[in-house]
Amino acid sequence: MVRGPLDWLADTMLAPEQRLGPEQRLEFASGGWVDLQAGNGAQVVLLPRESQQLVRRVARYLHNLLP
Repeated sequence: MVRGPLDWLADTMLAPEQRLGPEQRLEFASGGWVDLQAGNGAQVVLLPRESQQLVRRVARYLHNLLP
């Protein structure tokens, strides 16, 4: 479960909640605090936006290595 970052709706501050499944990713349009709640065995990877191009290049390279 991911809660946040905080956002305004009319005059009310909300912390939107979203449940993530296996291998699902979530991108935030703006910065802010988030609250993560996970069960046993859950792993989280946080990547800054600047790293997306590098991650794609590494994924292509690894894909090309496979027979």
